[in-house]
Amino acid sequence: MRVDTSLTFLNGSATSFLDYIQAPDLKMISGGEFLRQIILKIVEPPIFWTPFTRAYKAGTLEMNGQRSFAWLLLQLIALPADEAKPYRTLAEDPSILNSLLSSPHLDIRNIAQSMKHLLTTVSTFPVIDIEDGPGGRHDNDFSDFRQIAIIPTADEIMSAQPPFLRHSEMLEDPETEKDRIAMYLDNQFRLLREDMIYEMREETQIITGKKKGRSRGFTVNGLTVVKIHPEDPNGSRYCQWGIAFQCKQDLWQFTKDKPKNRKAYLNDNRNIFRHQSSACLIIDGDIIAFPTVNRDEDLLAHRPPIVVLQFEGETSVVQTLVKMKAASQTKLVQIDSAIFSFAPILKGLQETQCMPLAPELLFWKDGNDISHPLSRLARIVHEVQTDRRRDLRTVLQTTKPVVLDESQAESFISGLTQKVSLIQGPPGNWIFVDWVSRHTSDILLDSGTGKSFIGALLGKALHDNTPLTILVVCYTNHALDQFLEDLLDIGIPQSSIVRLGSKYSPRTEPLTLQKQNSNLRLRRADWVNIDRHKLTSQTLLKRLHGAFSKYESKRVLERDILDYLEVEEPTYFEAFHVPKSGDGMTKVGSKGKAVSPFYLLSRWSGGHDAGIFKSSPHVQNASQVWGASRHVRISQSRKWKHEILKEQAADIFALGKKYNACTHTLDRIFDEKDADIMRSKRIIACTTTAAAKYRDSIQAASPGVLLVEEAGEILESHILTALGPQTKQLILIGDHK
Repeated sequence: MRVDTSLTFLNGSATSFLDYIQAPDLKMISGGEFLRQIILKIVEPPIFWTPFTRAYKAGTLEMNGQRSFAWLLLQLIALPADEAKPYRTLAEDPSILNSLLSSPHLDIRNIAQSMKHLLTTVSTFPVIDIEDGPGGRHDNDFSDFRQIAIIPTADEIMSAQPPFLRHSEMLEDPETEKDRIAMYLDNQFRLLREDMIYEMREETQIITGKKKGRSRGFTVNGLTVVKIHPEDPNGSRYCQWGIAFQCKQDLWQFTKDKPKNRKAYLNDNRNIFRHQSSACLIIDGDIIAFPTVNRDEDLLAHRPPIVVLQFEGETSVVQTLVKMKAASQTKLVQIDSAIFSFAPILKGLQETQCMPLAPELLFWKDGNDISHPLSRLARIVHEVQTDRRRDLRTVLQTTKPVVLDESQAESFISGLTQKVSLIQGPPGNWIFVDWVSRHTSDILLDSGTGKSFIGALLGKALHDNTPLTILVVCYTNHALDQFLEDLLDIGIPQSSIVRLGSKYSPRTEPLTLQKQNSNLRLRRADWVNIDRHKLTSQTLLKRLHGAFSKYESKRVLERDILDYLEVEEPTYFEAFHVPKSGDGMTKVGSKGKAVSPFYLLSRWSGGHDAGIFKSSPHVQNASQVWGASRHVRISQSRKWKHEILKEQAADIFALGKKYNACTHTLDRIFDEKDADIMRSKRIIACTTTAAAKYRDSIQAASPGVLLVEEAGEILESHILTALGPQTKQLILIGDHK
């Protein structure tokens, strides 16, 4: 595809190849990473992509070629934001999108509709109010919420300006309809993130003495940067990069208890630098960053201990490394804030590329039809509507009688026939008497609303009569286990259900992901991908350690300064350039030594003139540089060294970011086993946090129904991240208050 770009090739072999790689099985290899790499190889460099796009615009592609072009463009705009940007710009071109939407071929129009929805979801809307709108309040405030680092920066926490949050009526304004999906996602992200930051801000004010109170986390005084973590790439599959800090003194817990086996003691006392807990790093009295603890017991057991901290965002990494270079006082305070429960949801919102059921959730108006007729459920609906008090045991194939009252029957019908349904009411008793321990009869009760029981009935009806996969989410593990037990009691087989997460009840333990077997065997393409990413991660980690060694060196080299000046301040670079002799002779200094490339820079920094080159034209032309006072020269040298140090820290961050992306890809490939298990189940159950954490694997199973128990306790943002591209129906069950 990089040799022949003729129209014959584009409509022939190229189209056939693009049609071949659209096979669903190909997308399942390595969690989609294999297909992503193929697509990137096709379009980068754009030897093929440019003429292919030009041919589409010229109208010379045949129907199959047009469909392949549309499919390929859809895959490109669905890439992560940095990679997708040029392709999204192309897709937004009216000559492209409008022609695809008006294609005479249905499958092309369907692809175009998916493109339009994705572009609407990820779009950034114009900021009308520059002063009070999003962006510019601090170093982590942007108009595009996808650019905001989830973990706040120090400047953000200390900022006195209130965060940007929209009023809900803005989302109902008819004038915002065009940008409503993007605005809604933006607002949900900002609202949830402010909930998270509020706790951190309160704790930080106590730490800095701005607010009375006692900090809930313990403090470590005195830290030095010692190395990059991890050291060995071969055992670090699940480990993101971090910076290792050595404490100057032993932890007070070790001093107090004097354990013989320090590592065993740490295993028994997991609240000591709890894994994934947040911390506040203070250097010379200033809050610098809010890193996350990566609990490595081997390093913590050292005398004195070594703590691994992971930082999010370039600002936090650069400020930390630059400040630590000359730090005299350092303090690390553990923060008791449940960031781990917020982060997966926030990340899920940033990664959202489509919003299913948007017409019902955001654009619904009185009179709109929200029905969702499923022919396989028509018989059940008819039976209930015909006689709402009849026993549904034979209809639903339950082992016990099922008789619904009027409100229960109405709720049941709405759950089967509507795209979005809400079942609410005060807490009530179970409908089956033998499900309530204080009763002994098999006669049904009318007391209570039985919301959860209706949810279980809906789950059984959908499980038995449709091919749809059901994603069940709850806010708490207790509610999830209780609802799963209801599903088991009503007759759904254990083999149809998988429960995600590490907690469970005795009855739901066999449903956990860890107890399931997978027949998945990684294919040759998977292992090729794994080997390639392992090699890449090893290379990146070596480069990361090399960049840290350069940062760790005691002084900035003259070569580094010249390299910096060549790019950033060419006037100084020209003034310090040592000219070569035209006759091939070597110039020597006053002591007979050959003149080095750093001769002029060294003399200028020392407060001297240009020495043997003071008559050179390029020195004469740089009189402002060479005429600077000693004070100015010292100040300028310090500035350059500071900027170079920042560049070195930025290089460390950039390499660490690439390394993390590589290890994340490896995780996704190995997690394909989990996705395979979920694809084999009809019901996937988890908490809302787990739904965000396992998002990729869950969506690989393409759940068509989202059933939310405890909906009254769940924020909208949690439900949004549980919705997937294939979600066709949303059932909400919860208390009315």
